[in-house]
Amino acid sequence: MQLLTCFWQGHDQHSMYELSARYRSQAYRLKPFLLSAVLLMAGLLSGCQSVHEPGGLRSLFKKVELKAAAYLYTYEKAVKDFDAGRVMEAHETVLGMDKARPDYTQAKELFDKEIEPARKKLLRYYLRKAGQAEKKQQWAQAVDFYEQAVSFSPEDFDLAMQARELKLRMRQIRFDELLKQRRREDREIITWMDGYDPPPGLDPQDEVYLRKRENYQDWIGGHARDLLREARRHLRRDQPELAYVELESFLRFRPGDAVGEKLVEEAKDSIPQGLSIDVKQAKQENVVAKPVNLVPSKRHVIKLIEAKEIEVLVEQKRWSHARKLALAFRRQGGDHAEQYLDLIAEHAGREAAAASRKGSIAFRRERLDEAVEQWQRASDLEPDNDEYSEQLRRALRMQERLLVIRQEAEDKSDTREAANNGT
Repeated sequence: MQLLTCFWQGHDQHSMYELSARYRSQAYRLKPFLLSAVLLMAGLLSGCQSVHEPGGLRSLFKKVELKAAAYLYTYEKAVKDFDAGRVMEAHETVLGMDKARPDYTQAKELFDKEIEPARKKLLRYYLRKAGQAEKKQQWAQAVDFYEQAVSFSPEDFDLAMQARELKLRMRQIRFDELLKQRRREDREIITWMDGYDPPPGLDPQDEVYLRKRENYQDWIGGHARDLLREARRHLRRDQPELAYVELESFLRFRPGDAVGEKLVEEAKDSIPQGLSIDVKQAKQENVVAKPVNLVPSKRHVIKLIEAKEIEVLVEQKRWSHARKLALAFRRQGGDHAEQYLDLIAEHAGREAAAASRKGSIAFRRERLDEAVEQWQRASDLEPDNDEYSEQLRRALRMQERLLVIRQEAEDKSDTREAANNGT
């Protein structure tokens, strides 16, 4: 229903851009089928007599197909897509055109002289960038560049597999390091669980030590709840290996917890083939460590946050800075920290939504730089909002592609000018 609504609202790809990332990629591919379905339904509901004639239904389907192609695949649309940097959409438009159309010759000429060379240029560009990043062991950049290269050669199975394997390698590195770090952190925390026993000579029920121990246990309880919440978030985002890191840690503090054990099995079952859990390192990290010195170094004195600092930033509507300060305020146990965070989230959320809408309007009007600026603001205001991040990521990619295409055009112009000067 979302896709149908979006289709009728604008009849162009821009209106679909406001859908979530999951639906946007599907919307473009489903659009021909949606249009065909709507036209077919219209034909059937109109009581078309030809349906009841021999071969009538086949004839109706053919008419629907031709009408859909005539609407979707035109020279004008190919030009519009190409000029906006949507090279592969322009590519698909020309390939899907009816060769009997009067504008097909123009479209084919555009395809041969502009669209296909641009596609190959972008493919080479991203493959080169991916190779350079891989040599420098910049895995995240390499994965991003390979995935973009795949988008310009979607039928290249070997390239797609190369991108997938590199992405798995990057995920394994992240998984191993996070697991190692978390196991070491937990070892220190567990070591200090008995760190507030009264020393010899004091009352075994010394009030000061009992309160310290109680506070520490309360902190551990809150820490365990945070771990479980993060694990569920990672599972929802299809990041089972990251969920496993949180759940393994959670079960150290809440051994035997039925919910934790169920979720950890779910995370294990969801971890993709090619990723592995470092069991050997887990055994090594289970050795009890010596207590660490809890006295902070003079060079690392922690500055305490005051509530009035947050209030000043709120009055100035500097929501990103206010959020960071409020989070630090909460970590140090400041009063009313949650109320500050709720207030900031409410105002930041409204401004982020407004910025996102402005970005979408600018994008539909093909003002890409303005769209990037607004979506960057929305993402800064709500950094955990996946939709804003995805909008910004796609717009930045399109910006880069347009730059590559324009650079190629400038290079050709310079070459022609040099040749003319030489003659």
